[in-house]
Amino acid sequence: MTITIEWDNPEKTVILWHSTEVFSMEEFWEAQDQIFVLASAVNRLYPVDVIIWSESPATFPKGLLTNMRSTNTRIGRHASKASESIVVIVVNNRMGQTISNLIQQLFGAKRWRTAANVPEARQLIQAYRSTATVAPANAEGDA
Repeated sequence: MTITIEWDNPEKTVILWHSTEVFSMEEFWEAQDQIFVLASAVNRLYPVDVIIWSESPATFPKGLLTNMRSTNTRIGRHASKASESIVVIVVNNRMGQTISNLIQQLFGAKRWRTAANVPEARQLIQAYRSTATVAPANAEGDA
């Protein structure tokens, strides 16, 4: 699979989606399923945020935008704290920025953000978490 899904931090509060080449819609759905598996272990305790980082400017598959509504719905169904989570899309090209802007307009700027690089994405999440009403617990769920 051309997409890797892994925890971005030891506290298990951020999942990193990383792709380096074009992926198919089938791989897109498989990656989503992997995110839900990781998040389901902890999302009853605290929100889990996601960073989507595609290094290649042509990584978005045909049909991505038409499937984003079901993605947004699946996020809400699979996570009890999903309404408190954000997704940061890392884009550093005009096409990616346009797609990210469309996603934000169509599905709400509250959940979707854009960053120029992964460190900026982490900073956006940290800033959002510092103002969120539910602070994440540690990986074991202790307050």
